[in-house]
Amino acid sequence: MTPEQSQGYVVRKNNFKSETWLICFSKYSVANRISPELLVLTFNRAIPPQALLDQALCSGDRSPWCHSLRLMKSIVLVCRSWYKVGTGFLYQHICIRRLSQLECLRQTLYTSNSSSTYLRALVKSLAIQCYIPEEFVPEFAENLCAIMKLCPFLSTFGYTSPCALPPSALPTSCLKSQVTHLQLHHTVHYFNLVAILRDLQDHLSIPSYPILLRLWIP
Repeated sequence: MTPEQSQGYVVRKNNFKSETWLICFSKYSVANRISPELLVLTFNRAIPPQALLDQALCSGDRSPWCHSLRLMKSIVLVCRSWYKVGTGFLYQHICIRRLSQLECLRQTLYTSNSSSTYLRALVKSLAIQCYIPEEFVPEFAENLCAIMKLCPFLSTFGYTSPCALPPSALPTSCLKSQVTHLQLHHTVHYFNLVAILRDLQDHLSIPSYPILLRLWIP
């Protein structure tokens, strides 16, 4: 047997052992026997509150927000019971840092199965941190409205990107019925800001719709 063949055999053998160990781990691990209530309490203490994290791209890939995101992604990969609990933390606060992520989110939520229906109810807030080119404004607005309609409990929306917001990129029609917390970056043009607030105020004067509880402009 050549050294190359010998190395290949060792690799295959190690892979087989690893797979066997993973199967045994998933079957007999204590992680599978922890109750969901204890998992929620544990994850609440392990994952930092969203208000303490900065989602800005300028913070780099080693920022506390990125570490928190990696932690939540790792949690859902442990086992099935951890996945069910961890998904709630992963999808509760969504930040879009690249324009293509919005389309991916829409496709994930739009899939007609029980899993996507469960995910729609988890989303509580949506923050936009990406640059929106003028030629992609119609696509962005369409995806945003579709996501807002798919997520019945999405009540917090923020445009926190340091890039200027194109005039028609934020259709207020999709924010009127459910958004109670609105966060806008100071790069939003004054005329766009006035138009957004005017549309929301006219609609929110109707008692059957939620009241805009907080508007934050840094």
